[in-house]
Amino acid sequence: MAEFRKECAFPTRLWKKDPEVEAMRKEYLRQQADKRTKLPPAVPPPITTTRQSTVSRQRSVSLERISLMRRSRTGSVSREPSVTSRSGSRTSQTGGGTVKLPSIGQVNAEIRDKSSELIGKMGLEPAFLGEWIQARRGTLCCIYLIHDTERTSPNFHPYRYQVVTSRVMRKCAIFYTLSPDGVTQFTDNIALLSIESWIKEAENYNKILKIKLFQNFRKWKSFRVWRKALSKQKFKASRQELIEKHYICSTELCKTRCQIQEILSDINDMGLIEVGANRTYALAEFISEQSDRIQTLDSKLVDFRNLIRFKVFEACKLSFAEAGFSAEDYSKELDDLNTTSKSATGSTTSTTKREGRKKISFIEQAKKRAECYRLASYIMGIDLMLNSILHQLVVNSMMTIQDSIRQRLAGAEEAKLKAKAGKKKKLQGKGGDVAGVGPPPLFVTDVVLDDQGMSFSPNKEDLEAGMEGVVARLEEALLCIKPLVMDPLFFPFTRPVLYGKQEDMVFKFGPSLKNILDNDVTTKKQIQEISSTLQKSFDLGLQYLEGFEDVKENFMKNETTDLEALLASKADVQFYNDLLADFKKQQERTKVILILS
Repeated sequence: MAEFRKECAFPTRLWKKDPEVEAMRKEYLRQQADKRTKLPPAVPPPITTTRQSTVSRQRSVSLERISLMRRSRTGSVSREPSVTSRSGSRTSQTGGGTVKLPSIGQVNAEIRDKSSELIGKMGLEPAFLGEWIQARRGTLCCIYLIHDTERTSPNFHPYRYQVVTSRVMRKCAIFYTLSPDGVTQFTDNIALLSIESWIKEAENYNKILKIKLFQNFRKWKSFRVWRKALSKQKFKASRQELIEKHYICSTELCKTRCQIQEILSDINDMGLIEVGANRTYALAEFISEQSDRIQTLDSKLVDFRNLIRFKVFEACKLSFAEAGFSAEDYSKELDDLNTTSKSATGSTTSTTKREGRKKISFIEQAKKRAECYRLASYIMGIDLMLNSILHQLVVNSMMTIQDSIRQRLAGAEEAKLKAKAGKKKKLQGKGGDVAGVGPPPLFVTDVVLDDQGMSFSPNKEDLEAGMEGVVARLEEALLCIKPLVMDPLFFPFTRPVLYGKQEDMVFKFGPSLKNILDNDVTTKKQIQEISSTLQKSFDLGLQYLEGFEDVKENFMKNETTDLEALLASKADVQFYNDLLADFKKQQERTKVILILS
C-alpha cells in the first residue's frame, strides 16, 4: 500500500512529455482491451448497510495504472486497475476486495513529513539532492523545489534550490519536482530531465562561472549600470544648465547670431590689400593706392560695426524683456542711484520718487544678475567672432602680397632659364629665342650708377619699410573697431544696477585684436617669407647687373678723365680718332641697355 501511494503522488502531467511513459500507456490500453474480451461480466460489489453512492463502471486510465505497469515490467507484482468514485475518493479493485487510496492532500502531507529535514534549508545543489532522493527510492515519490533566491537578486544561482511544501510551491511561477527518476521544471512549458544530466549541467555551469569573464560579470555590470546612471544624471544636469544659462536657447539671440555669422562669412575671404595681376608698381604708387583702399574700407568697417552693434542691442533688449526686465529703465535706475547717494552725503534732502515702479526683490535681482551675465557672454561671443574675421582679413592681405611676389619671382626665374637655353641653342647653330618671356615684375626699381658703383633705388630696405608701413596702416584701421562688450550702449547688461549699486563690468577687458596680432605666429611667418622673397628678387637683379661691368668701367673711366688737361695737351689726330671710336662704342652699348630696359 505504501508503494502504491508513492507512485500515486507523482504529478499526473509527467507522462504527457515522456515518450517512454506514452508507449507504456498505449501498451496498457491494448492489454486492457484484450482482457475485456476474455473476462466474464464483473460481479457488482456487495452493498453495505450504510448508504453509499453507486460506483461508476467507467474505467479511466490514470498515472497510477501506468506506474503499476512500469513496476510489472521490472518484475513486481501486477495489480488490478483502480476506479474513481463520484465523490472524488480513489479505490482499487483487487482480488481480495476494494482498497481506498489516499487523497492528494494526504500525499502532500506525507511528502512534507518525509522531507522535513530539508525544508527551510538554502543553497541545496543538484549533486546533494540527487544523492538524497536516490537513497529514498521506494519510500518517497518526490519533493518540491524552488530557487533559493529571486531571479533579480545579484546572488541568484540557477542551480541552488530549497525544498518547500506544496502550499509554497503553488504560489511560485517556476517550481520543480524531484523524483528518483528525474527532475521536472514547471513553467509555461514542462521539461523533464534525468538526474545525471541535471547534475552534469550544474557542474558545467559552475566551471563556466570560474572563468574570469563570467566571474566578474556581475561586478562589471553593476559598475556599468552605476556609471551609465551617473553619466545620464550629469547629462541631464548639464542640459538643464545650458537651457537656463546658454544664449543659444534664446530664439532672438540665436537668430541674430546666425545673421551676423552669415554676414561675416561673406567677407571672410576678402582682403584689404589688392594687387593687380599684370600690373607693375612703383613703390610710392603701390603705397599710395593701398593707403587709399585701406582708408575707404576703414569707413565701411566702422559702418559695419555700427550695424552689428544695433542688431546685437535689439536682440539683447528683447531677450531681457522676455526674462521680465526692461533695458529702458537703466537710465532711471542710475538717476535714482545718484539721488540716493547725494541724499546720503547731505547735499540734498529730496527723496527718491519711484512712480510706477515697484521695488525688486532679492530673488528677482539674482535672476536679473544671471540674465545679465548670459547676455554679457553673448556680446563677448559676438566680439570674438568679429575679431576673428578682422584677423582673417589681415592674414588674407599678407597672403595676397606674398603670393604676388612669389609668382612674379618664379616667372622671372623661369624666363631666365629659357633665355639661357635659347642662347645655348643659338651658339650651337640650332636657332631659338635668346630672351625668355616672363610675367611683368611687381615693383620697378632704378639702377643708380655713381662713384660707388651700381645700386638699386628703391632698394630692399626701402621696399620692406614701405610694406611695413602698409601693414601698420592696415592694423591701425582695424584696431579702431572697439569691442562691443565695452560699449556704454550695453551697460544695462554689462553693468547693471543691483542691490543699490552699479555692478562692475562683467568682463573687465574685451577681446584685444592687438594682442592677437602680436602673438600671431602665422602673420610673423608671412612677413619673414615676404622679406625672404624680396631678398631673392634683389639677388636675381644683382646677377643681372653683373653683365654691365663694362658700362661701369666706362663710367668710372669717363668720370676720372680730366677734360681741361686733355684740351691743354697737344694730342695728334690718332689720339682723337681712338677717343671718338671709344665714345661710339660706349654709345652703342648704352643704346642696347635702353632697349633691354
